[in-house]
Amino acid sequence: MSGSVKTEGFEGKPKGAAQILFESGWWHPSGKMVGSMPRVCKVTGKRFDNGKPLPEETMVVDLVLGKRPDFLNELSELAKVIHARGHILQMSPKCHPELAGHGIEYAWGAAKLRFRRDNDGSSGSANFFKRVRAALASVALSLALKFERRARAYRRALKDPANDSYQLLEKAMKKFKSHRDAGDFDGRFIRNEMASDGQ
Repeated sequence: MSGSVKTEGFEGKPKGAAQILFESGWWHPSGKMVGSMPRVCKVTGKRFDNGKPLPEETMVVDLVLGKRPDFLNELSELAKVIHARGHILQMSPKCHPELAGHGIEYAWGAAKLRFRRDNDGSSGSANFFKRVRAALASVALSLALKFERRARAYRRALKDPANDSYQLLEKAMKKFKSHRDAGDFDGRFIRNEMASDGQ
């Protein structure tokens, strides 16, 4: 069987960061830019990979692109979809589930707690989905309003650093630096509110 090898071109393919910088005139003339800032040894202050000093920020592709106005103002795909439908997207700060939405993370925490409490150990997808729906339905409007009130209280606390509750919030943030769940640091509140709601 004979034939020629098809060479795939670049038409219609996304460009890399280096190509974007080169085409827009932001690529450093030396051509020795690095993709992202290397990891640093806290003792020596030098790179882990080769022990050399860190590159200047003007030589790091990610940092240069991150400062460009066209990249700073770029909308995410989620924002584009929501804006196209005439709505506004306002993202909650990362690692602050207590501020998300109208207390949605508390509602998720309550649903997860209910899901675990009602676990009878039986298997099967039908039973699983039934338990998930029951857990989500257990978050009544009265409970959701209490969770919303709690989220508002945290937002007020963040706006006023002199407030005593601000210190508690910052303490919680330091304790859970990665993805935090409202059930992790405010589980007692969720359990108490569920109990007062008769659950």
